[in-house]
Amino acid sequence: MLWSLLLLASWAWSGIQAGDQDEDTTFDLFSASNINRKTIGAKQFRGPDPRVPAYRFVRFDYIPPVGAEHLGRIAEAMRRKDGFFLTASLKQDRRSRGTLLALEGPGAAQRQFDIISNGPADTLDLTYWVDGTQHVISLEDVGLADSQWKNITVQVTGETYSLYVGCELMDSFTLDQPFYEQLKTESSRMYVAKGSGRESHFRGLLQNVHLVFENSVEDVLSKKGCQQSLGAEANAISEDTDTLHLSPPGSTEYVGQGAEKVPEVCEHSCEALGSMIKELSGLHVVVNQLQENLRRVSSDNQFLWELIGGPPKTRNMSACWQDGRFFAENETWVVDSCTKCTCKKFKTVCHQITCPPATCADPSFMEGECCPSCFHACSAARVQVTTAASVSCPPRPPADSEHLCFLYTPVASPGSLVPVPALC
Repeated sequence: MLWSLLLLASWAWSGIQAGDQDEDTTFDLFSASNINRKTIGAKQFRGPDPRVPAYRFVRFDYIPPVGAEHLGRIAEAMRRKDGFFLTASLKQDRRSRGTLLALEGPGAAQRQFDIISNGPADTLDLTYWVDGTQHVISLEDVGLADSQWKNITVQVTGETYSLYVGCELMDSFTLDQPFYEQLKTESSRMYVAKGSGRESHFRGLLQNVHLVFENSVEDVLSKKGCQQSLGAEANAISEDTDTLHLSPPGSTEYVGQGAEKVPEVCEHSCEALGSMIKELSGLHVVVNQLQENLRRVSSDNQFLWELIGGPPKTRNMSACWQDGRFFAENETWVVDSCTKCTCKKFKTVCHQITCPPATCADPSFMEGECCPSCFHACSAARVQVTTAASVSCPPRPPADSEHLCFLYTPVASPGSLVPVPALC
């Protein structure tokens, strides 16, 4: 009975350990760093994966590091799996240089490794330090810093350093030393997007940044939806394999008894290819003619001016457009009752109309006029002051109504008028 209990406990413990190892196959670095919408300087955006946010960092000094517990488990997984895979979706600012992942420490100014996308050089650089010696490996022609979303897989396993964009292998290189076996976690800090200096911080959007620990790159890519190509069997898959290339299917020929030689393409389409070359030559002539026509249109746009309503012979004259109308140089027009505009060297200059002083004590504004005038109403009729003490009234109205007018008579002060009521 006791022996059965011991076997049951051993089986349960093995299951727990296996479960822990399964949990340590993938680390979400945003979650492990506690990066969320409350993180200072972390702006959330929509990325290719609608389930989780993408982040753009603007305050790199506030980016939190990966938690110490997670960092210890990551380092242990690197040693156990002989390296790691870094997967992410990124949209890097054009021709910028930025850090994807870095491990600092144990000292304040020490670094153990970093992976940097170098936009100006179009490389993905892996820099690591072993016994105080710096090593730099660059993958070339990666095309990451072009402001387009890229789904990347960075392989750092065994002696291989390689980059896959989507399912395509971009470049691969051999590691000098397996630095991941000597990483120190005590007093060290792992960061996403944060570089050693201002010029090496990542500029752009990051989403789904994960450290993955699988047995092979095929396992990682297959989980991302990549299918192994038909030509993959031609690759060397063995314990001695340094890099496994997922190449597109290539043409193979069977050489042996009874084999028929497959005819080459040119035997069936040389005539078509020759015709295509002639058509391309003719296209070159057409392009040259089109360039000449465009030059003529650019140098002489008189016809276009006349089509849109402009007067003829305006190619070398300045003019202005205002409210859909054409005005020549120095032409003046009234915008409203109090504003006048003038065309000056392609610019419309407007100013308010200046009113002269009124000649009466109580001037009035007439409809459609900007300045006040000395016109007064005698009920429905207008009375105009012609002299200082005279007024003309309309014919006397019927007896049942009275129209009151005002006479303006001079007073002691020169220029002053005093209104006096008068019956018209």
